[in-house]
This record gives sequence, structure tokens and C-alpha cells, in this order.
Amino acid sequence: MPFDQLAHRLGVMTGLSHSTAKRHAQTLVQWRRFIVGERVQSPEQLDIPDLTDQLERLVARHNALAKQRYLDWLLKIAPGQFEELVASLVSAMGYSDVEVVGQSGDGGVDVRARQTDQWGHALQAIVQAKRYAKVVGRRVVDEMIGVMAREKCEHGILVTTSDYSTYALRAAHDEPRLRLVSGAQLVDLLARHGVGLRFGQYGEIGLSSSATLSV
Repeated sequence: MPFDQLAHRLGVMTGLSHSTAKRHAQTLVQWRRFIVGERVQSPEQLDIPDLTDQLERLVARHNALAKQRYLDWLLKIAPGQFEELVASLVSAMGYSDVEVVGQSGDGGVDVRARQTDQWGHALQAIVQAKRYAKVVGRRVVDEMIGVMAREKCEHGILVTTSDYSTYALRAAHDEPRLRLVSGAQLVDLLARHGVGLRFGQYGEIGLSSSATLSV
């Protein structure tokens, strides 16, 4: 792989400036020379081993840090802002008639929407958005199932910025109409559908062009 191409890939995946990426690329070259111990051609015609595994690990490490930073930011924003973000995701995923109702005291429903199945039947969907730093327990899942029964809806989504306990997952498993979305899954969905985040050329998570992390 040519030296400039290696530097370019590092820059795209990490957001480093071109000069900094070139320095990091030079470090990789020196590391290879030290480990492999073979003569290296000129930088413009550099012959190096396949770095696919290393780059994948770099992307995975970057994404783990990016997810944690974004989830930390979600915990700091206003509750209504978080509900609007979840509503935007629901809309981007193909739901229609998306409406934020979280602050109106509507019985534990934060977002209402419709989902049309393959037969053209519109399914009523409700969403509950939980900005939690702690693990979500079974009580929250049981309450959501109760809301679904009261609302007579066909589809429920429980979204959190954290994760679910084993007992919560077991409770949700017994209710096929309910979907649980953890914090890590939420970030993946936002990036996949371009809501505030995006996936880059190499699968790295970054902010969409118009997004900023501010509170």
C-alpha cells in the first residue's frame, strides 16, 4: 500500500489532520521495519503487510469511545431534546405520524407512531425513552407492557441510554410485541439512519455534517 494512501486512511478513520496522519503512518512504517527487519522501499512505493486487522481494531476502539461519549452527552441534554431525537430516529426508520407526547403526562408514552406492515395494515406503536445511567430493571419493562395493554397497541419500543438487566430481558422475551433498545444499539441505529450520527467509509462513527454535541 502506498505511504500516502496509508496516511489518508488513518486521517479519514480518526479525524486527524493530514500532517498528523502522516506522522502516525511513519510510526507504523518504523514499527514494521523494527519487527519484520526487512528492507523497505521508498515511501512512495512502500510495500507493507496487510493492515486490515489493525485498522478494524482501530475502528472498533474508536467506535467504542464514540458511543460512550455520545451516550454521556445524551445524559446531559434536556429530556424533551432526547425524546425529539428518539422521535427523529423512529421517523427515519420508516414510521409515520410520529408525535412526541412525553411531557404531556400521557401515561408513560413519550412518542406515538404508526408502522405499516407488508399487508398495508397500520400498526399503532408507542415508544418510551429512558435516559438512565443505571441498568434498566424488570419493573420498567413490566410497566411498559402494562402501558401497551392499556393503549391496546400492536407495537412497543423501550429505548434507554444504558442497558437491561437479565430479568428485564426475560420479561421482554415473553412479550413479542415489545422491542428493547440499549444505549449501544441506539447509537448504532442513529448512525445507520443518519440521525445526528453517521458511519464513515470504514465503518467509523462520526457526527453528521449538521450535528454538534452541545447542551
